[in-house]
Formats: sequence, structure tokens, C-alpha cells
Amino acid sequence: VVSERIEGLNSERRPAPRIEERLLRRDGSTVYCDVMAVPFQVEEASGALVFALDVSARKEAERALAASAERLRE
Repeated sequence: VVSERIEGLNSERRPAPRIEERLLRRDGSTVYCDVMAVPFQVEEASGALVFALDVSARKEAERALAASAERLRE
């Protein structure tokens, strides 16, 4: 998935829509992020501007809500 998104950004110059990904931090821990990217060009140089929003707290709240709902069904 990542290589396809990079290919779209670099060769086709199209934005990469928001996707939820689990990323690895430098300390080895993981973090859930919503990631999106847009291509850009400055003079002759081109690149991509990538946005990553940490959604770990939301994911934990979703897990807790699902666990609570499961307990209520029992």
C-alpha cells in the first residue's frame, strides 16, 4: 500500500488520500496515525508534503467502547 501511494505521489503527481496506518517510533513503540500527502513543486524540485495525525487515543477509546459493549451483551 505504501509503495503504491508513493508511486502515485512521485510519478503521477496525485494526492494520497487519508489512510490509517500503524507507524513505528524511533523508540520501537507503535503509534496509530491518519496519514495523507500532497505533491508539491518549488522551482525545479518536487516533493511531497506528508501529514500524520496521531489517533492512538481515539483507537484506545474505540477499543474500550467495544469492550464495554461486549460486557453489556453478556
